[in-house]
Amino acid sequence: MVHKPPRLLLAIWWKNFQPKVSIFFNRNSIIYLSAIYWLSRIPFLSFGYGSDADSWRVIENGLEFLINNNYIWSRFPGYPLYELPIYLIADKGPIVTNTLTALIGFFCMIIFRKIIRHHLGLGNDIANITSLIFCFIPVIWNASTITMDYLFSELFLLISWYLIKDEGRLELSSISLGIAVGFRPNNGIFIIPIIIGLLLFNRKYNLTGKKSLLRCIYYFGLFCVSSFISMLPVYLNYDILLSLGSISTWGSISTWTYYLIAGYHILELMGVIGGFAFSALIIYLVISNKSSPRLCFNFSTDPSLMISILGIGINFILYSFFPFESFYLIPSIPFLLYMVLKFAYINQEIYGLNLRKVFGMFLLIIFINGFIDINLWKRNSAGKMSISKPFIGHGFVLADFYKRKSLLNEAQYLLTEGNFNRPCLILSGWHYAIIRVHKKLYFENKNCDCEIAQIINENKLKELLNSGTSVYYTSGVESQLNTVFNYTIENYPEAIYLNFED
Repeated sequence: MVHKPPRLLLAIWWKNFQPKVSIFFNRNSIIYLSAIYWLSRIPFLSFGYGSDADSWRVIENGLEFLINNNYIWSRFPGYPLYELPIYLIADKGPIVTNTLTALIGFFCMIIFRKIIRHHLGLGNDIANITSLIFCFIPVIWNASTITMDYLFSELFLLISWYLIKDEGRLELSSISLGIAVGFRPNNGIFIIPIIIGLLLFNRKYNLTGKKSLLRCIYYFGLFCVSSFISMLPVYLNYDILLSLGSISTWGSISTWTYYLIAGYHILELMGVIGGFAFSALIIYLVISNKSSPRLCFNFSTDPSLMISILGIGINFILYSFFPFESFYLIPSIPFLLYMVLKFAYINQEIYGLNLRKVFGMFLLIIFINGFIDINLWKRNSAGKMSISKPFIGHGFVLADFYKRKSLLNEAQYLLTEGNFNRPCLILSGWHYAIIRVHKKLYFENKNCDCEIAQIINENKLKELLNSGTSVYYTSGVESQLNTVFNYTIENYPEAIYLNFED
């Protein structure tokens, strides 16, 4: 009997019995994509409505709507196409509303996959890998498990982008963009890249100048009409011009603080490790192309590339005015992925070096980054976030999950288990809406030992402390007091910080 060397046996096994990974990318790939998507979302659906107070305000107004049937916006300028359906199921609990968001997120992934197939003409393998990257970008992963409007509007923006290529679907594309406005009004700004993309598609199809112009005017007009109809509940209930004067602001924020906030949320977009990996991927594509200067962007053959570049630019310009949530940059994600994929696709030399492995590696990094990341911020003993030395900590997805659990524990403790020194006041900052909703849903007949307020000015704080009232505060209060009333509660050691982070 001839004994074959172990390395030879391994080679034979790998050649003949290696796992058929390609099965994931066959015609049944939607089933596998669906399984991966839902397995990654289900564990996060039952832990409250989210770590953003806005999601709880939507539920709070929904509970009022179920009682009196009056539409009240959750915040300016109103998000009626999102608010009204959520209001109808506001009393069903977070699993129901979060699952609805997850379903919308799944359709976002599928439509983005179709854009890659339809606009770039790529095969299932690359389309599936890129759509999974979209799926596991930390901010998308998080947004798809909470009760917020970001992905609802994103879905119709993606549908509008997908349909813009086909002449017979212009009406549906325009209406879809108008519907996106009804879910999130600021996304109406993306009419600019879409219209410019339409002009390029017209040129690609050899349409005359007059006909091209008329098609764009028709598209824009239909968009305006559908946007107006989408926002009709707001117009019927509010005087928008008068409401402009009552918009709450962040007060006076220093330039340094402004840049810190903006940078923090940009890093949340993909995570620190994921952001570096994405940057490395772009650098890799550029450097690998140096021996082949054939790379160029031909916008006339692929107008979606222009849509992507302009979409990214407009999104970041809009974000620069309000850099307070990483979710505001969600529209840029499919544009960024499309642009990089197009970059790699044009470079035939790179594509020949097995682009699937490159994107597959990035997918793995992005997935892991949701759980583990390099942290640059740390909360001190008084709940204040500040820059720290880099350390390995939780990724955005896992950190937000623990934050959501902490907020639920906090509300439960304050409403049922707290044993506070009386008389007392609890300053809850932006947690205030979460505590109110938690009480309405689960503890309507119970009273907290303390009065709960959002924030108070410094004179009122001194008055309470001097009168012997115990003052407690939760995380986030420090920054809000500093922004609105320009004082630091840490200067008052008599005030007691309630830590629910652990």
